[in-house]
Amino acid sequence: MATRLGELLVRESYITPEQLGKACEVQKQHDGPLGAHLVSLGCLTEEALLAYLQKEYRLATVDPLDMDIPEE
Repeated sequence: MATRLGELLVRESYITPEQLGKACEVQKQHDGPLGAHLVSLGCLTEEALLAYLQKEYRLATVDPLDMDIPEE
């Protein structure tokens, strides 16, 4: 899915092909999700990535800071 996600982000102009290449290199060295590497490299913000995933895959996003969660 990482390559597909990267290709979709390039297609939608969220990132450049060069940014995708760099993030893929880092991912090969350190494992982990491609999106996390794109964010840590400053290629896009976490908010932009979440907005894209929400739109593309019709996923709901929830900010736990906006929720009233009981302590227990």
